[in-house]
Amino acid sequence: MNITYDKDEILNHGFEHLIREKRNTLSGALVIYEDKKIPNKKWVKEQILTMIDQYGSNAFQKLFDEINELKKVKLSYKESEQFKKDIIDVKTYIRFIKKDIEKSSPFEHLREIVRVDLPTKFTILIFPRRLSCGRTSPDENIIRFGHTEDWKHYTIVYICHEILHL
Repeated sequence: MNITYDKDEILNHGFEHLIREKRNTLSGALVIYEDKKIPNKKWVKEQILTMIDQYGSNAFQKLFDEINELKKVKLSYKESEQFKKDIIDVKTYIRFIKKDIEKSSPFEHLREIVRVDLPTKFTILIFPRRLSCGRTSPDENIIRFGHTEDWKHYTIVYICHEILHL
């Protein structure tokens, strides 16, 4: 198990939080995914057709304008004090998680309880607690997590939950 962080992933997740109302739009998706492929091609086609219906011949100009605006928002977050605080929070949070895992050996207990083979090689990417992230990518053996400690051992319990999805 590897517990770490990725500045680009934190940047994208923080950016998604800043543009909540736009993240499910084509322009939002294009800025979030940037040079990666957007997973749902059918959705992209539907979004393009909807924009053409709404804006006619101005559809692509509207799309480019929205993308440029969103890129400015993303860049401003990347250069902000909040982003710096988020990175500091993640580093502190990683130390907290590692210490809690060392103290309580939760994954050994989980193996005993569920009696199934659990993955031993996986990565936990940590996100700022304020952004509340919890999702699993089984094909990559990656857990993405960050959350406030709502009760004692909340983080460990949630990570154990996510491990069951791997």
